[in-house]
Amino acid sequence: MDPKRYARLIRFEKTHPLVMTTKESLSKIAIACGYADQAHMTREFTEMAGMPPGTARRARLGDLPGIGDR
Repeated sequence: MDPKRYARLIRFEKTHPLVMTTKESLSKIAIACGYADQAHMTREFTEMAGMPPGTARRARLGDLPGIGDR
């Protein structure tokens, strides 16, 4: 695996649990995990997870209060 791909994988491994288990805004998660912006995170998350982070989050946390409020 080349260094760039490895760095993307490590960043995704940090991002995925935050998206899936917290109600923090996706833009804040993106910045905290080293992405340039939310769109950058969404592109890479979609490539690695097969769906955008918002879709993945709704599938996992969709019925928790507050998710749709942000």
